[in-house]
Amino acid sequence: MSMSFERPENHCLGVLVAARHFPARGVEQMIRRDSDLVIVDVVRSDEELLVCAGRMNADVALVDLELPTSGGLSAAVRLLVMAPEIKIIVMTSEPRIDLLRKVVGAGLHGYLVAPVGQGMLTNAVRCVLTGGAVFPHSLASSAVGLRSIEEREAALRAQSLTKRERELLALLVEGFNSNEIAGQLFVSRHTVRTHLYNMFSKLQVHSREEAIRFAVRYELELPAGDFMAGNGAQRG
Repeated sequence: MSMSFERPENHCLGVLVAARHFPARGVEQMIRRDSDLVIVDVVRSDEELLVCAGRMNADVALVDLELPTSGGLSAAVRLLVMAPEIKIIVMTSEPRIDLLRKVVGAGLHGYLVAPVGQGMLTNAVRCVLTGGAVFPHSLASSAVGLRSIEEREAALRAQSLTKRERELLALLVEGFNSNEIAGQLFVSRHTVRTHLYNMFSKLQVHSREEAIRFAVRYELELPAGDFMAGNGAQRG
């Protein structure tokens, strides 16, 4: 059953809790203890989550991966499509690398493993709202094997890019504009914009310049400038 709450004041951040098996009451209590956060809705299934997606006023959604019926991950991905302005953190009791990769690949913003304390939960909410990503450091280390936490999280975001998105990023780094990229990839400008939007979301950047800086800073391995000649100029 969905429990609706009033829209928070402008200075508060609205949090949606979608949980069943995860200790939902504990999460609600931790949110309520923070004066800057307020719960705007509580749902107990993926069906309720998606039904209220069009009318919710949340800034962040905390989604239990064990939600019935189709599962929390599927619901979280669909929520991201329906309400892309909402930051989504999934919650689970299982610290699994395969789940982490799916979460990152889907473009979700965080992955919390129970038990979660007050500070960890509220800091995670604030982190994703300022453009950050929240992943278990132990899993990130095992998954990508880089030195710093920042590098691990950046590598996980980069791993979520499709082949076409990596090709587009390579062209951005080389200085191509949208018209030139469309010509190189044999796609329309609209398709280029769609790829850019998806890439920005996955890398958690907001502009071409930030995407280029991300690629350069973290030394991403991108296709060579003549990749089109080697892949048969496939259409995106």
